[in-house]
Order: sequence, then structure tokens, then C-alpha cells
Amino acid sequence: MKLSQETVKQLQKKEFEILREFDKAARKMGLPYTLSSGTLLGAVRHGGFIPWDDDADVAMLREDYERFLKEGQKYLPDYLFIQHYETDHNFPHNFIKLVDTRTFLVEHTTSKLDIKRGVFIDIFPIDRIPDNKVIRAIDRLMLAFIYFTKFSVTLQFKKKRHSRLRKIIGRILWPLGKAFGINRLNRWETHIKTKYNHHSEFEYTYGDNSIIIPTELKDTMILPIRIFHDLGEIEFEHHTFMALKDRDRYLKTLYGDNYMELPPKEQRVCKHMFTELKL
Repeated sequence: MKLSQETVKQLQKKEFEILREFDKAARKMGLPYTLSSGTLLGAVRHGGFIPWDDDADVAMLREDYERFLKEGQKYLPDYLFIQHYETDHNFPHNFIKLVDTRTFLVEHTTSKLDIKRGVFIDIFPIDRIPDNKVIRAIDRLMLAFIYFTKFSVTLQFKKKRHSRLRKIIGRILWPLGKAFGINRLNRWETHIKTKYNHHSEFEYTYGDNSIIIPTELKDTMILPIRIFHDLGEIEFEHHTFMALKDRDRYLKTLYGDNYMELPPKEQRVCKHMFTELKL
């Protein structure tokens, strides 16, 4: 379904409400976080949501992320649900969605799954990575295999928008996905991502984005550990949230040197595919 501009604004309003509740909980728990991805870009460039953005993202260092996963629910309103493969067995993603269960939202990628539904924000973990590029490449290939295997189960590769190669890969991996199960694949994915976290000489990599998106198997989103320990605050929709102080370096890494320039008009579109939405 295509969202109207008015619906996008209403969706953003709901996401902002969730973001505020997350911020309250994180501060009560003493957990640092940063606005991330397009949400941080929106804060810097627009003072709030990018007008055509349909989601909100934050990121946390893994140890803070794990504590929020285990203890955060009691600091949140009852209608907000910490969705993760440990709390929702069929949930396919390897990060947290904080879901407003008073609403109803179905994403195309998970439309066939029996999971909690609702408007959400994404919460990504930040993990250490090895300095060795060969090891990094092997890990990313393993993670890409897990990603495609998981989504061979959740997606029907019959749509015209899917390339022939993706359809072939999906059909090959589907039996493996069914045999392993989404939850077991997620646990394997977490093991790969976290196995370097106790090696102090390693750097951090930003969240899932350099490894969960199949087309990005390059070292394009590696950032030094120090910038994730140096946090400040930023205005977003007239409310103060936590954010990296060195946000310029972060945004240049993700979006290039010209991140303050608006993209061409034809690229100013929502990136997610929703099949149903009730606010």
C-alpha cells in the first residue's frame, strides 16, 4: 500500500510517541543510546523527521541493548512491547522493535508470520568487529547466508519486483530455512555478531546495517569506538534526545559528504512496504 503524505505524518506522530517513551525508559535505567540512520539525519537536516521517512531508529552498545531487552519492559507503558526473537518466537529480525500494540501495522516482509503487530521504532545493537578484513568478509558472507535463509521462509519470491537471482536463491534456501527455523538462525546470527565483543583492541561497527542488508557486504559502516562513548543531545521534533557528538563523521560514513543536500525528488519516498496500517 502507498502511504499518503497525511498518513506518513500520522505514522511519524505515533513513532515519535514511542521514541519519547523509549527515551524516558533509557534515562531511568541509565542506558545511553543515540538516534541513528535517517532519524539522526532528520534531526540534523530537518530538526525532526525527514518528511518522507516512515520509521525511527536508535542504536545502543550491545551491553546496554541487552540490558534494555532483559529489563526494559517494566519501565515502559503496558501497551509497548519489546519485540525480539526471545520475546516473539517467530520474529525474524536480529534487532529490537518497540511496538505500540494499540495500533496495527503489517510489513510485507513479515506478512506471513504469526508475530505481534503495531507501529514501532527500531533499536539496533552495536558490536565489535575484528581488524582483519578477511575475517570480516567471511563473517559477512555467513551473515548474508543467514539473512537470505531467514527471509526465504518469510517472503514469497513470486513478485515481479524480485529479481530472478533472488527468486532462485530463495527457492534453494527455503528448505534450509524451514529445517533450521527462524529462531535458531537468529541465535546463530547473534553468536557471529557478538563473538568479538570481549576483545578490547577491536573497533565497533554500526548496528546491523553493514551486514543485514544483503547488498552491503563492504566495510562502509565501520566507525571507531570512541564516538559511541561521546554522546550529547539533539533536538528532534522539539524534544531532546541523545545523539553522538561526532554526528558529522557518522552521517558522512552512512550518507556521504553531501548528506545535508536533499535527494532528487523521485527519491523522496517511503522505503518500507506496508500491506496494512491502522493507527
